[in-house]
Amino acid sequence: MPKTKKQSFNKKAFLKITVSALLVLFVIISAVIYLQYKPLMDNPTNIRDMLIRSSRDSHINAPIEPKTGDVYFPEMKLYVPRGDAQIASFTYRYDTSYEGWPESISVTSRDVTDQAELDLYNAVDSEKVFSKVPYMQACRQGLTLTAQPLPSLDGEKLHHQQALQDGRMLYVYTNTGCPALTEVVDDINRINSY
Repeated sequence: MPKTKKQSFNKKAFLKITVSALLVLFVIISAVIYLQYKPLMDNPTNIRDMLIRSSRDSHINAPIEPKTGDVYFPEMKLYVPRGDAQIASFTYRYDTSYEGWPESISVTSRDVTDQAELDLYNAVDSEKVFSKVPYMQACRQGLTLTAQPLPSLDGEKLHHQQALQDGRMLYVYTNTGCPALTEVVDDINRINSY
């Protein structure tokens, strides 16, 4: 019977091939993961949609009296009579008083916030989306209405004071970061108590 030569295991060659194969596999898997998740990390569409959705969730629509068209802010017992002109579609956020701050409502209109959100839709990358966020937030903040003067706030200035029918004084502050709020101020000038 012929003798077969026993083959020896070449450990050095095996390690070279194995390490090279694992390195190539690691590079391929890393590239696939990067290409798969990069759109999620820097996707202006997802970022914009989350920012707009969270911004909208902070405000509610102001109730409108169907017969008269008057707009109400029930938490502070205020309303804007319709008058001759169509009133903007108001949204607002009510803030209770806390730690020396009086109760207040932040009022804006859907037209103003929709225009600010449109700027976010025109942004082509995440950096541009984030650069437009302060303007959108200022427009969403809108006007601050309170029955007591506020301490000085960044970006807010006292627009006017107005005496209400129930004897309260209403202080109307505008957010200087959103010039489009002048439309809202025109309607708010007619506000009164009930």
